[in-house]
Amino acid sequence: MCFITELYAPTVLISPNMTSSKGQNVELSCNVTGNPPPEVAWFRNGEKINISGIVKDCKQLKSGFYKIQRDEEAKDEVGRSRLLVCSVNHLEHTGSYTCQATNNQGNDTAATYLNILGMYRRKLISWDRYVMK
Repeated sequence: MCFITELYAPTVLISPNMTSSKGQNVELSCNVTGNPPPEVAWFRNGEKINISGIVKDCKQLKSGFYKIQRDEEAKDEVGRSRLLVCSVNHLEHTGSYTCQATNNQGNDTAATYLNILGMYRRKLISWDRYVMK
């Protein structure tokens, strides 16, 4: 008996746009299919995200990007890649997030937007030092 395995390029579906409050933890996820199983990378505003580690949750972790272990369903070609963003803040985490899946048959991407709400502090500048005397 001979089995033929169909090879195909990845497809990616990503979570919808999200809004979160400063200091909260956010999980972005993308569902990925492809054969052979694709490699997944995450990008923020076009730049590849450096993952700080693989974790289960944000307990006692500093602000940053972490990967939640990718789910592999019993020898299926469907997987889910989850990006955990701990203790979010506006400057470091607001933006467009892209999930990219690649295998030897091709690649696919999907994007979502994360908006972080929070209090903004403005630094007051004394104009005295800019006045020419």
